[in-house]
Amino acid sequence: MHILPLSFALLTYTGYWRPVNLTSIKYWTYIIYSILMNFLLYSFTFCGLVDCFILKDLETFIEKFSLFLTVLGVSCKVMNLAVRRDDIIGLTNMLLKNICIPRNDQETDIQRRFDRNAKIITIYCEILNESAAFFATVAQLRYFISTRTLPLYDWVPYDTSSTTAFWATMLHQTIALILCANASVAHETLISGFMIQVCAQLDILCYRARTLPDSLREARKCSTSKEDFKTRERRLVREIVHHHRYVYRLQVTFFDFQPRTMHTLPLSFALLTCAGYWRPINLTSIKYWAYIVYSIAMNFLLHSFTFCGLVDCFISENFKTFVEKFSLFLSVLGVSCKVTNLTVRRHEIINLTDMLLDDICIPRNTHEMDIQRRFDRNAKIITICCEILNESAAFFSIAQFQHFVNTRTLPLYDWVPYDISSTTIFWATLLHQTIIIMICANTSVAHETLISGFMIQICAQLDILCYRARILPDLLQEARKCSISKEDFKARERQLVREIVHHHRYVYRFAERVNAVFTLMIFVQFTISSIVLCLCIYQMLTTNLLSVEFAYSSSYLGSMLIQIYLYCWFGNEVTLKSTEIGSAVYEMDWSMLPVDLMKTLLIIITRSMKPIKITKLTIMHTLPLSFALLTYTGYWRPINLTFIKYWAYIIYSIVMNFLLYSFTFCGLVDCFITKDLETFIEKFSLFLSVFGVSCKVANLSLRRDEIIGLTNMLLQDICVPRNDQEMNIQRRFDRSAKIITICCEILNESAVFFATIAQFQYFISTRTLPLSDWVPYDISSTTAFWGTMLHQTIGLMICANASVAHETLISGFMIQTCAQLDILCHRARTLPSSLQEAQKCSTSKEDFKVREQRLIRDLVHHHRYVYRFAERINAVFTLMILVQFTISSTVLCLSIYKMLTKNLLSLEFAWSSSYLGCMLMQIYLYCWFGNEVTLKSTEIGSAVYEMEWSMLPVNLIKTLLIIITRAKRPIKITSGYIVTLSNDSFMKVNGIIYISIYIEESPLL
Repeated sequence: MHILPLSFALLTYTGYWRPVNLTSIKYWTYIIYSILMNFLLYSFTFCGLVDCFILKDLETFIEKFSLFLTVLGVSCKVMNLAVRRDDIIGLTNMLLKNICIPRNDQETDIQRRFDRNAKIITIYCEILNESAAFFATVAQLRYFISTRTLPLYDWVPYDTSSTTAFWATMLHQTIALILCANASVAHETLISGFMIQVCAQLDILCYRARTLPDSLREARKCSTSKEDFKTRERRLVREIVHHHRYVYRLQVTFFDFQPRTMHTLPLSFALLTCAGYWRPINLTSIKYWAYIVYSIAMNFLLHSFTFCGLVDCFISENFKTFVEKFSLFLSVLGVSCKVTNLTVRRHEIINLTDMLLDDICIPRNTHEMDIQRRFDRNAKIITICCEILNESAAFFSIAQFQHFVNTRTLPLYDWVPYDISSTTIFWATLLHQTIIIMICANTSVAHETLISGFMIQICAQLDILCYRARILPDLLQEARKCSISKEDFKARERQLVREIVHHHRYVYRFAERVNAVFTLMIFVQFTISSIVLCLCIYQMLTTNLLSVEFAYSSSYLGSMLIQIYLYCWFGNEVTLKSTEIGSAVYEMDWSMLPVDLMKTLLIIITRSMKPIKITKLTIMHTLPLSFALLTYTGYWRPINLTFIKYWAYIIYSIVMNFLLYSFTFCGLVDCFITKDLETFIEKFSLFLSVFGVSCKVANLSLRRDEIIGLTNMLLQDICVPRNDQEMNIQRRFDRSAKIITICCEILNESAVFFATIAQFQYFISTRTLPLSDWVPYDISSTTAFWGTMLHQTIGLMICANASVAHETLISGFMIQTCAQLDILCHRARTLPSSLQEAQKCSTSKEDFKVREQRLIRDLVHHHRYVYRFAERINAVFTLMILVQFTISSTVLCLSIYKMLTKNLLSLEFAWSSSYLGCMLMQIYLYCWFGNEVTLKSTEIGSAVYEMEWSMLPVNLIKTLLIIITRAKRPIKITSGYIVTLSNDSFMKVNGIIYISIYIEESPLL
């Protein structure tokens, strides 16, 4: 070839590049030569692959495998050259166009300098590679002959004992290695050579740009008229522009072996593409089907690995091994779910990236480009750091290769559905597990940084929006200067404001789309990570601090933590950034803005007061934490689900209900086959709690529409906060509900921990179950025992979460009642101020009367509405409160008895005391907040009485007296319409406990 002749010459000599314009005889001669060279190369590659899997020594395996990878790389390069031949010829022809050819001595010198560099680099690389080939083969020829060993691979598909076969194989391997060295040099210098040619063209272009004034002066001298000069001038400038565009079009398509990735978050998409779980867009037919085959292979590797992990967990007899295997299985299961979600959501994810290419989102000046670059750089750095962390965890999991080879054990899962006694099968399985753990690490990083990356892009857009809002006055001044009339200025003004409003809404819509696409996977990640974190902590506590296992556990723990941290941090950043828009609008110079524009901007400020929130699943707007717990446990189907999500959740809910009710049934039977009183008390108290949870879950299903109706009541205009003071009241009560839910969750999960996980070692050693010893099948086998152990542990966790969710749901609705009563009191106290404001804004007495009547009507309506809301709460939950009171009173007495018979420092005592705390907390929540509702409802009369009466008319005072009179009959939340929830009720329950303690400690017994 005329371009990069040395690189093409090397490829031609090795048989991998047929020269152009050959005669017929030369053409067919070269084809035969090329077939022979390809046979040498690919047979060499195949022998290397087989040789790797029949080795028993780790050091030799590493040596052979590294060589095989190199030869495999050369094979891929040669194949790419054959496939891309026409493209490469097209590239060289592009450099022969008139626009690229040097036109004077200076340009010729530039071209020669770069050509010389390309030639020198090729020669140096050739010397280096040939030296490596020489030391690997020729330099050790005497040793190979004396020991009758081959220089590279020991395995060949025939017998090499005869001298002829041995020398032929020796010659084959020597020639093949020299071929590989030459082909590798040619390929690498071809790629770098094309890059050098691009640099040469850019240097020539720079030279032409610098000499443009001289060329124009020369053109002026040679021109016969102004028109002739204009023509020459345009031609010179056009040539420079055309050359500039031409060089940019000179993309090195030769290096397009890996297809193009997405324009947004390219590093994350590149990782997914390499792992086989994201097909690049706009592929040719061959590449499309090649990637489909590759993707199927990678999916098979992943899902077969997941299945083996599931089976392996249930055949582990050692608890420590089970914890290690189960935590790994959960992570791999999470990756499988993520890959499935990417496949299902592919079009939606592509649409998300395309949304960021809309004109409204593209940076328009240097400042906006700096903002975009800063966030893109952050996304890239985070991806790289996460990749390093995950690959470290993957490295430590396979860092004991020597141990695995010596002991013939596998690094991750010991169970596979075939015999691994043969060396080939063992090495294949070892390679499978090693590759798949790296794939899982890469896929996990890609998925997490994809979600957090989209959140970063939201932050970038919000920052750009804030910048545009701050410079709006400057843009309006600029528009005023450029306008030719008032109408033109008005049109420009409307366009600028419209763009800001549209951008604001567009970012909110983009955030909603991100939430819709990834909310389920965020939920899955949170669920899995929470379990894995606990298991990792346990592993680290039982592992030597300086061991490889500890390094693996700590890096694995770091990987899990960073996944949750990325979601939480950038979710919080999105929320904070979305509130900054109001501040940005408020900080601008308002002095020059017209009133109608100010009103528009006030709408933006008002909208920004409700920030963007990235959530795990779409949960209820009221008491989100309680509803979230119910959703995760499978007992509350989120509203507005898509068809697939709806049926997926129905199946999940059926499974979770089966776990709960089978757990309840086993507990019931177990109580009646227990012959020991102490064991009976322990089992029966637990059964009562589980039975109570079953009743609560059933009540939630039956009362679903009524509960949704309760939450919707709080969305009525009369209940929505109307100013900062009311919003602060609402936030205070919402925060209280959230804190109570978290504290109750910690308390209940502590009880579960002491009941199950803390005593796991004892259960395994004694082959007993943590809760119910009776099951309707034989648990003598290890698989059945571990399956039952897992069932009971999960069942108790479900009960704990469902119980917390139900109790905090009821108390949460009481808290919301208190919030509404506080808001009502605030509105009553500020009624005179509201009336004064109405008087100022009124245009006539009639108008003021109308405003006055509306304010009073709202106050009375709100009062009645809160009472009706409380009545609805009572109607929906009163039966379950009665059941809870009945069960808790019984369980409290039984728990006291258990605590008196247990050692103070034992795990049983810790379990009984935490269990007692859970029972007391449930009753206390009902009684305390029931009492709070009663007290708050009486405060309305005081709030009305404390307002400024002097300015109020008589008819209004009479109306307010009715409110005071109604407030004398406070709201009362009851238990089955029998017991009123109050502090007195709680003290009576405590009285039952004291009596039971007295009876149990009485010497009469």
